[in-house]
Amino acid sequence: MIGLDVDSSPRTDLTASAVPAALPLPAPADLLRVTTVVAGRHVLLLLEGDCDIASARVLEAAAAAVPAGVRTVAVDVSRLAFLDCAGLQALLALAPGGQPPVLVDPSRPVRYLLEVAGQAGVLPARLDVVTTEG
Repeated sequence: MIGLDVDSSPRTDLTASAVPAALPLPAPADLLRVTTVVAGRHVLLLLEGDCDIASARVLEAAAAAVPAGVRTVAVDVSRLAFLDCAGLQALLALAPGGQPPVLVDPSRPVRYLLEVAGQAGVLPARLDVVTTEG
């Protein structure tokens, strides 16, 4: 049996003043860059950076700005370094006319989350973007 004298052991008490203040978080637009390309009734969203709980609203704002009457939304996710469930939810919400977006060249982190979340078959993926007006 090991004896431990709790009363004589050195202690460190942390108070609120001893804990360092939280580091400032980057602005959501600094985490995720969304470029929108409109070609007739088709829209391509190019995502770059991290799409997570802190930046998903940037994607949501870009989605809200998609013009009415768009038939197809393609999302180039080849430059996404990170995607969490909030980002995935924002992607799933991109559904003009009930059609899910087409993911273009999903990066490894994107493919991983799609598989883990059981959404790999829900969002169609392709390696390139081919659009025809019509």
